[in-house]
Amino acid sequence: MTESEEKMMNDLGGSTFRGVIATTKPTVLASGERVVFARQALEGMIAQIDAEFIPLNQEHLTLYPPTGRIIGGSLEPTNDGYEALVVEGVALPIRDQSADEDPFALLGEIQEEAPETISVTVQVETRNFELADWKTIAEASPLPVEEVQKWSSLPPIEWLIAIPVTWGAAKFAGSFFERLGGLTAETLTRWIGKASNFAKESHRDRFVTLSFDLPDGRRLMGFVPFSPDTDLVMLGDAVDDAAELAEIAGAWRETTGVDARIIAYLYSAGKWRLAWFVTDSMVFRTPYFIEHLPDPLRFLGE
Repeated sequence: MTESEEKMMNDLGGSTFRGVIATTKPTVLASGERVVFARQALEGMIAQIDAEFIPLNQEHLTLYPPTGRIIGGSLEPTNDGYEALVVEGVALPIRDQSADEDPFALLGEIQEEAPETISVTVQVETRNFELADWKTIAEASPLPVEEVQKWSSLPPIEWLIAIPVTWGAAKFAGSFFERLGGLTAETLTRWIGKASNFAKESHRDRFVTLSFDLPDGRRLMGFVPFSPDTDLVMLGDAVDDAAELAEIAGAWRETTGVDARIIAYLYSAGKWRLAWFVTDSMVFRTPYFIEHLPDPLRFLGE
């Protein structure tokens, strides 16, 4: 642990932890899968820890604020001749806001035109599906698909639309869908709804995540929880209304004085509402999020 990291942990006064998250020893997951991490993969994880803000979320439920963050990692030998990635982390205290005012709604003056088109990908945890079903689902996707692995027995059913923020303080007029390469809301939501029904334990609730990714690693995220019987028109409305989030993300890209690593919004009743945000040392939750907090068990497997 570096001197600056130790000072931060002492300043926080919160609990710290140290533990193994991966090893070069073959491991069998609860799902029966056999996993082996190469040493180079563990070294890559350490490089990522050193370069980025790494939040910790329970059961990969990213629509809830992280419980902590990883601040360091090292490779250490194990008693049986393998190597383990040992990480150091700190719990993030929670501070509940007294009002629902959005401090990020007005980050700066609109100075440029919004891009006409935006390139996005959809990230999906493939282990939620049988292999044959997944191949059919991926082939039918209206967006480029990126497969992700989260290493839990059965991750939440999440459809993450990754949006690189290449613009600054710009005004997004009209539908955000218009910038997704001619994609229509109906096409995207029909694919997500149908594909979700092929997931393992498909009775679970699901969520769509819009992740506006800034070049320096900060993220603005918009979450849309939905159940198997949800009217999918709502998903289309949420992405259409994401122009509001795109404007905030672009303005935030040009602003270094905003003390936040992740800003999260929840789509509810036809409107994007600030849910929570995270700094290096604290989680802040809004009254709206606390009052409308979805039950985590809705998204988890049995």
